[in-house]
Amino acid sequence: MTPLDFLWIVVLVVAILAAAAESVRRYGDWFSPLTVFVGVNAGSLALYHLRFLELNPVSPATHALVLGSFLMFLAGTRLAVGRNRSARMCEGVVAPDTSGLDPFFLLTGVLCTAGWMIAAAILAATHGVGVILSNVWMLQNTFQMQFIGYLNLLGILVAPLYAIRRAAGRTGPLDLIFLASSLLGLLLAGIKSYLFYAGLGALLAWSVSRPGGVRLRHVLGGISLLIAFFVVYTAKVDVFVADAYEGAGGLGELTVLQRPYLYMVGSWPALESVLHGLADPPPRLGFVVLQPLWKILGEGLGLIEAIPPALPFVHIGVEGFNVYSYLGEVTYDLGWVAGLVFCGLLGYVSTRLYVMARLSGSWRHALVYGVVGFGVALSSFMYVYRFNLLVLLGYVYVIGFVVLRGGVLVDWRRRG
Repeated sequence: MTPLDFLWIVVLVVAILAAAAESVRRYGDWFSPLTVFVGVNAGSLALYHLRFLELNPVSPATHALVLGSFLMFLAGTRLAVGRNRSARMCEGVVAPDTSGLDPFFLLTGVLCTAGWMIAAAILAATHGVGVILSNVWMLQNTFQMQFIGYLNLLGILVAPLYAIRRAAGRTGPLDLIFLASSLLGLLLAGIKSYLFYAGLGALLAWSVSRPGGVRLRHVLGGISLLIAFFVVYTAKVDVFVADAYEGAGGLGELTVLQRPYLYMVGSWPALESVLHGLADPPPRLGFVVLQPLWKILGEGLGLIEAIPPALPFVHIGVEGFNVYSYLGEVTYDLGWVAGLVFCGLLGYVSTRLYVMARLSGSWRHALVYGVVGFGVALSSFMYVYRFNLLVLLGYVYVIGFVVLRGGVLVDWRRRG
């Protein structure tokens, strides 16, 4: 680590502290979308400057773009909240509105459980339980079956729903059963982002259901659990991933931490490659930001040629990498100006949802914030607003806002 690296670490830590202070002043709670966005991006870039692995250098231009994204996100949050709403959030906690929560949680738990059990039964009948247990890595490519996989995908919602119910004092033994079932189904799917989504969504939903309830120790504890999961996942599921990298520091020997570190910081040298035009161009206009549309028209309806499911790899030093952060993937798709604009839009939308959840006390708004806010919490890694997120939001809005509110289903605890 050079003196310049140390200077950048200081600048990025100051940015995190400034975001937390702004959040406390405007929302009465440090854990707002602004702190999350600046925290994960600045923290990730600061970790890069520790130089635990031999990664390509990140230029001052890329640093300036990242700092600009912080300012654009801040501008979006300022536009999203007026003084009256800011004052109301600082005054106190709103009483929770749990109307319709019980049947929604029950329905979601049943659907996701049915999804993973059907998929498991099909796989067991096809390959045999012994083959699957001795080759766990095969689940990563076979478990999420077409259509059935979307039922299992709903399991992502169970953890944030459990957090909301816990905050409202409505949990019981059945809640724990469905929570365990959903996590098992997501684990069987063999897709890391699913469990990340469930955990981060739960943390965000809890933060608006219990303002001030998230402490720094909770965040650090969650990160530790995710790293531990990552180590086990790499050893048991991603068994074909090479992880013997030459390191400039301690991680040269601690091979089990190399892959988590690479995922935490690799998006910045990858963004550097994008800015220098070293990545293959997008196969179609709006390859990233219009992915749900191209997926529906291509893989879904077959009206156009299907686009590749992932971005192209670029060389970042120790290996190739194909995720560039939220900012980087929009920049790859539409250019750096659009990248900054989208950061402002993300700040506006996420903060509006955050404020709505805080001021309404509604579990529906808390859940929507948890679903959308995941993209803020994972913005240092990738752009997540893709088709699966629309599936989750569609389910929440249709069932949670239309069906339950319309009286087709009734919350029996509030009947009469």
